[in-house]
Amino acid sequence: MLTFPELEKWLQAHDRTSYYGLRTLRAMQGDKLLPFASEILGFVSHHYRGDALADYAKRVKDLRLLQAEFEKIGMYSARSYAEVKPVDDEAYKLALLLSFICTNHRFEILKELKCFLNKTPSGARRLLSIGYGTGYELKLAKEALPDWTIEAFDNSKESFAYASDLLGFFECGPITLRTEYFPLEMTEELDPYRGVFGKIVICELLEHLENPMKALTNLREVLDEKGQMFLTMAINIAQEDHVFLYSSPQQAREQVLACGYRIVREILAPAVVLPFKETDREKIFRKGNYICIVEKSIPESINPVGLL
Repeated sequence: MLTFPELEKWLQAHDRTSYYGLRTLRAMQGDKLLPFASEILGFVSHHYRGDALADYAKRVKDLRLLQAEFEKIGMYSARSYAEVKPVDDEAYKLALLLSFICTNHRFEILKELKCFLNKTPSGARRLLSIGYGTGYELKLAKEALPDWTIEAFDNSKESFAYASDLLGFFECGPITLRTEYFPLEMTEELDPYRGVFGKIVICELLEHLENPMKALTNLREVLDEKGQMFLTMAINIAQEDHVFLYSSPQQAREQVLACGYRIVREILAPAVVLPFKETDREKIFRKGNYICIVEKSIPESINPVGLL
């Protein structure tokens, strides 16, 4: 099985930029990283038949080229679903998994998600996840909420097969995996889900949508009155299927508030290759992830806008 020291050594020899990113992650997170790394590398060793590290390095190189082009012109390569170019699905999901344990801004999504899942619930014991991708977030959800009903939507048959393999590898179940669209950008077929979910996980999805504000509005309708939702938005990060450009944390925050939510917690996770001080998050942020936990706002209430 591939180990974390082997990953580190390989990146040092073949991909210095990723190596520095991994060293930054280790410096900032310490041993908190290791249980996740062991799990993810264990599954990668089980699932992949080729050279996973070489494939990861190639995928990361392609993403760096996309990022450089974005930073030159200030626009994503696709601004609608019709303009999204196909990507090798195995390489795509491999990068999703390994970036959790190679980059600090992605690892912080996992860390914040786990805290959200472990928080004592007060709403309905039913969780909704949309865009389950690799399925690793669902694995964390099932561990934290073993007695909950977990329903996950993704329109990709490849995601269904991949997530099924991952959940089987970790012996997770039962989780309902659906290969269909959840009604995010339309109101049709929303009625069966209104107010029934005590927790909702929307992890790295909104930047893939043409109309994320409509999605946030619909998600408010399906959230239990006492429920909470975990959200992330990629800020200034180029990818073939990133359609909606979030250009600043303030834009992401204002979108959440405009859709009728109260922000319970929020954090900026800058994409960096050098460690930073906790107090410098906002000052150094140029690209990365906006992460927040929200609940339905009370009319005329004041929403917090400061970073926690």
